[in-house]
Amino acid sequence: MEIVDLDKVGILYVLRQTEACLAFAGNRDPSNIAIFGNEQQKGLEVVYDVVGERIGFRPGGCS
Repeated sequence: MEIVDLDKVGILYVLRQTEACLAFAGNRDPSNIAIFGNEQQKGLEVVYDVVGERIGFRPGGCS
């Protein structure tokens, strides 16, 4: 596992100094398209572990 530093501005909701959540949520309306991505995540690849129900980031995306 590799640690990736993300700029928290605009992508993290800080609950307390030691706990933060990614600031996105599921979309319940299938006709409403959601796009996951922003300026801070350039250069990162989003990694999906479908079986483990996890999402992660690693260096080397679309830069």
